[in-house]
Amino acid sequence: MWRAIKISDISDYFEIAGRKGAVLLDTSNFRMRSYPILSCIRDSLNKIKSGSVELGYDDPSGSCTLRELIAIHESYYEGIELSSSNVVVNSGGVTGSFSNVFQYISKSNRKSSKNEVIIPTPSYGAISRGVLYEGLRPVFVPTSFKYRFQSRSEDIKSKISDRTLGIFLTSPGNPCCSYLDNEELKKIINLAQEIDSFVVLDAIFEEASLNFQKQRFFSISDYRKLIKITGPSKDRPHMNDFRVGWSISRDIDVIKGLYLASEVAGFSVSRSIDEIMKSEMSLRICKDRYDREGKVPDKNYPTFIRYTKEVKSFFKKIREGLNIALDLCQGYTVVDKIYVPEVGNLLFLKVGKHHLKSKGVYNDDSLSKYVFDKVGITITPGHFFMANPNEIWFRVTMAMDPEEFRVHLKNVLDCLK
Repeated sequence: MWRAIKISDISDYFEIAGRKGAVLLDTSNFRMRSYPILSCIRDSLNKIKSGSVELGYDDPSGSCTLRELIAIHESYYEGIELSSSNVVVNSGGVTGSFSNVFQYISKSNRKSSKNEVIIPTPSYGAISRGVLYEGLRPVFVPTSFKYRFQSRSEDIKSKISDRTLGIFLTSPGNPCCSYLDNEELKKIINLAQEIDSFVVLDAIFEEASLNFQKQRFFSISDYRKLIKITGPSKDRPHMNDFRVGWSISRDIDVIKGLYLASEVAGFSVSRSIDEIMKSEMSLRICKDRYDREGKVPDKNYPTFIRYTKEVKSFFKKIREGLNIALDLCQGYTVVDKIYVPEVGNLLFLKVGKHHLKSKGVYNDDSLSKYVFDKVGITITPGHFFMANPNEIWFRVTMAMDPEEFRVHLKNVLDCLK
């Protein structure tokens, strides 16, 4: 028998299901046979294997070269000048970045009464866990399908108090992959500035599409307490395997605090991982230059063309799978709502309660267990993202061959008919 799944033990759900041979229909890991490793990563791995890279580790904030490459790339998309001194790279992926940020902001206000972090929901479960772990109090702001599961400034304002330490935003969202409207983002930053609180933006899905939106987080305002968290794990195949994330801020005191948190908790990224990140980030910069000027240096051209083709193929396959899934869902009355992602590979679906009562399904927890018992497939229940508990939502990810994804999603929906 499954025991009740709580946010704190969702990993147990997937581990138990994995041991029982379940199909993971919601996973961060792309299937290798459907999504090959990028050639630039393979080249870096061969370089490491040949002994051309000195192994070890570098600065707790990442090597200067990698931070400089990140700064160049982010400068292009943000429309402002950033340097390596505005970037802190850490191990542990963006979850490691969350930890660094929450450590820093909790310590920065020890002498004040501020201890609340406003978090729009649905949101990734590690965010609220990170807040709680640092002794802070999450204040949730429910969002709705009507507004693309993104927060409005008026809703944020209603939760602000004299104890508000920070506002944590995710754009594009997770599990819904929708962008926060720039005007709303500006209003929220202004609200934070009025009370001298931090605004943290999780932008991990920002580039997870061929045609993605430039959010210009830092261009919107010169407010100093802005922190952007991002990394390569959601927009390139298998980059999540290297568990790297980074935080960006224009404020030197913020960077000093994040640097210290990285040194104490995660220390630094290995040189082998650093080499891989530099290789891929250099090609992103080539792409930026090509978009801006229509050309790249001759010496980089063959590698750039190969990289561009691989990235296009990656996103094309994801979109193909999502479109197939969306068409499939149209034929099932049990699917009440489905959020079509603006970027990324996530689908967030709502099923009608009235269809499921006879099956003993009364919430997303019992739904996930029912689906596993019937067809041996795991889905992520909506409560992991703090979705509306009065509705039944679940998330799946398109991380396998499109036809395989269709077959497994069909099995889920068929068992719910």
